[in-house]
Amino acid sequence: TIQLSENNNFQKFCVDFGLGGISSAFALTIIRPINEMKIIHSMAYAVDDKRSALKRLMQESFRNIKECGLISFWRGNKRIISSQFPKEGFNFAFYNLYKTAFVTNERKQITSKFLSANLLSGGLAGVS
Repeated sequence: TIQLSENNNFQKFCVDFGLGGISSAFALTIIRPINEMKIIHSMAYAVDDKRSALKRLMQESFRNIKECGLISFWRGNKRIISSQFPKEGFNFAFYNLYKTAFVTNERKQITSKFLSANLLSGGLAGVS
């Protein structure tokens, strides 16, 4: 059964929430320049010319760096992190909570039961 009444379980839930949120914030910060380049590429692709896509992407990226600076690739990152931090934190915390409820020592012995328990834990964490 799932119990959060014990102090140890609640503390573990909070640690999992924080770790999930921090890891998603870190990953989103690393990926943000690539997402910004995708946006630049989609706007530059609307202009019909005969240059190659990679050359056009590089020219638009360098133009953006020259006009707005390198930090412009992380524009809007705080807003994205503030919306994703709780979502990913709760997903990670609930996944571990459900995993402790469904994955037992007997199920670890049988691969199919272990896999199905992990899939059920992940699915319920995504729904929660």
